[in-house]
Amino acid sequence: RKTGGKIAYERTMPGFEDLTGTIGFDAIWDTTEQRLIATGRAWVPPTDFRSLAPFAQINLALLDEKLRLAGGVRSENARITIDDYTTLASYGSRFVSGGSPTFSDTLWNGGVIVEPVQGLRAYVSYAEGYTVPDVGRITRAITRAGQDIDNFLDISPIISNNKEIGVEGDHGPFKGSATYFWSTSTK
Repeated sequence: RKTGGKIAYERTMPGFEDLTGTIGFDAIWDTTEQRLIATGRAWVPPTDFRSLAPFAQINLALLDEKLRLAGGVRSENARITIDDYTTLASYGSRFVSGGSPTFSDTLWNGGVIVEPVQGLRAYVSYAEGYTVPDVGRITRAITRAGQDIDNFLDISPIISNNKEIGVEGDHGPFKGSATYFWSTSTK
């Protein structure tokens, strides 16, 4: 079961209409578990994930909108709650102490768009991404006795660094784009 929502407010800055600001808030609650059909035993223990993320973004148009600068920040705040459970026999029937580890990170993004002539745009951008690993795969495969979810570092989020550079053209019947992007992470 997954529920969530997003709210955002955007406006140009009074007296400086070339600057647009956006503030907002994302929230998600995700409850999941996986049970074996034949026995009803939990293969993946009941897991509650909650993410709350306020964000802000600015966009500045310069040189009669031939140059655009954008940048923003997002504060990710996540919590994973898992009760005590025992892994399946095929994983050694290990007792695992539940817990509610929390994670928070500040993520940044920025970009530049140049439109030297009408219909031709070049851009470059950088954005940090935030992903929680497959908690079910990790929790069901614990094989060491005495594990505690609060101290089990393998479920900490992954921060990715995403870079992109590209060009777009739109002139009459001709439209095209070329993009090169790459992502890296520490995990």
